[in-house]
Amino acid sequence: MGAVAGEHDAAFVGCSAGYYQELIDSPPPREFRTAPAAVHDVEVNLSIANMDFEELAEAASDDPTGVLRLQ
Repeated sequence: MGAVAGEHDAAFVGCSAGYYQELIDSPPPREFRTAPAAVHDVEVNLSIANMDFEELAEAASDDPTGVLRLQ
């Protein structure tokens, strides 16, 4: 997975104690990468339950580079 020159990405992994076993038992993807500009949007969407982890991970896997880039 390559990034655009000068761009870094962050990995998000679901890791709350109550969610841990469900995460282990769930099919991949269990993590995803996101562009720094999208980190705030990821946090907000998860906090207000607008999108769940699986939706965000799936959106990232749809990107050719595997990086979530919310607009």
